[in-house]
Amino acid sequence: MTEFQERLRLEINQYAQEWIGTSFHHQGRIKKSIADDGGCDCLGLIMGIAKKFSFKSRYDRRLLAEHDEINYSKYPQKNKLEEKLELHLTVVNRPYLKTADIGLFAISSVPQHIGLFDVNTSTYLIHSYQEVGYVSKHTYDNIWCSRLTKIFNFNELC
Repeated sequence: MTEFQERLRLEINQYAQEWIGTSFHHQGRIKKSIADDGGCDCLGLIMGIAKKFSFKSRYDRRLLAEHDEINYSKYPQKNKLEEKLELHLTVVNRPYLKTADIGLFAISSVPQHIGLFDVNTSTYLIHSYQEVGYVSKHTYDNIWCSRLTKIFNFNELC
């Protein structure tokens, strides 16, 4: 990994933390501000990061933001999210996590949730989760670890 990629991981993490406190809103893409609580779901957080850093699709090298879809159901289609992530991002095959890795999580046995890892002295997960009601950062615990199905990266980090 280059020095540029290491620095970029830290910048992504710093920007993701600016989203903490943003209200949960299904299909939302708006970061909180002084005047507004904003609103996003787990994909909205990742797309907000992709847009800020002009990240590109592995599939066709167009901006990821150009591939954003907001017409998905609250009730996930079996493997749609996983298939889209595999199309546009890079699957990570290593036995450890790094800051700015994107985790795909199964809830009720369906891969339907994503979040960003912050790996420091401990490992944290930054994500927008309906059960909590906003973007939060918390310790990556055994419950979330048991839900992890795959790890992805923005292509610029590979």
